[in-house]
Amino acid sequence: MAGVPQNPTPARIISLSFGGDGPCSPAYQETIDAVTQAGALVLVAAGNADAPLTRPANCQRVLTVAAVRRDGSKADYSSFGAGVALAAPGGSNEAADRSSLLLSTSNSGLTRPQPQDNYYRHDMGTSFAAPLAAGVASLMLSVNPALTPSQLVQRLQAGTRPHTVQAHLPVCDRPGVGVCNCTASTCGAGLLDAKLALQQARAPAALIAPLAAAAPGATLTLDGSQSQAIAGYSVQRFEWQQIEGPPAQIAAADQASTTVRLGAVEGVHVFQLSVTDSAGRIGRERVRVEVLAPPVPPPVAGGGGGGASGLLWVLGLWAWVLALAWSMRQRR
Repeated sequence: MAGVPQNPTPARIISLSFGGDGPCSPAYQETIDAVTQAGALVLVAAGNADAPLTRPANCQRVLTVAAVRRDGSKADYSSFGAGVALAAPGGSNEAADRSSLLLSTSNSGLTRPQPQDNYYRHDMGTSFAAPLAAGVASLMLSVNPALTPSQLVQRLQAGTRPHTVQAHLPVCDRPGVGVCNCTASTCGAGLLDAKLALQQARAPAALIAPLAAAAPGATLTLDGSQSQAIAGYSVQRFEWQQIEGPPAQIAAADQASTTVRLGAVEGVHVFQLSVTDSAGRIGRERVRVEVLAPPVPPPVAGGGGGGASGLLWVLGLWAWVLALAWSMRQRR
């Protein structure tokens, strides 16, 4: 941006401990998309309404964190739903001696810290659960700085512990249920575990160069040459494969960079790169390509009678171009 100095240490992790009262708005989503595209992971508190998620927790491309008690059950206040990525300790007030609350630093300043007013306090909320996940994500980047926001999300979820089940509690299945047993569809993949997450972080980072939308039959380059292993190890093996879409031909599936010939039909193709390091650890990443056919030009008509059809074709061509541009934006 013009007039703004270059930031030599841009943020890689952003933690948001606030919530709105409705669905994710276009302004919220566009901001999150831009931040994610710049390489930063946005972690968001699920909210303390014991209800479905609201913005920004219900936006796409964020990592939403619910709060659990010390026994792993959902805290009575924590919001929940299918958009939650995982759960982390948020404190609760079931113990009279405050031992079930979280101990946190604090300051009475409303807009800035008040001098000589730093103290500890007991508290609870998803606002405290989300920073715990942010701290673990930061540790993961210290081990493997090449990890992308999507890879951090995948590996944080892969490194969770299973949700606990308390026989005397109901399942989290409706707003206002209070303390309940979490499931993968209500509180995410599982319980945050720093040790397991760091083990996941040590696998190599499979990095794929972005791909633009394409026409049927096109030949594209699949480039994973920037994939990296952590310090002290090296990338030993590459493996490309098609995960979704009409059949396509990958030229050399065991090369860092190769080509793929798309089929002659429209559709969405998803390709996966698996990278193995010298310790046998495997990292994976996927890339999505939307294949759209351009409109067919009208037949050439004599006597100047093709004006209307020619105009329609031009409009159709512009619609195709805009569709390609939209698909590229959505891919980001």
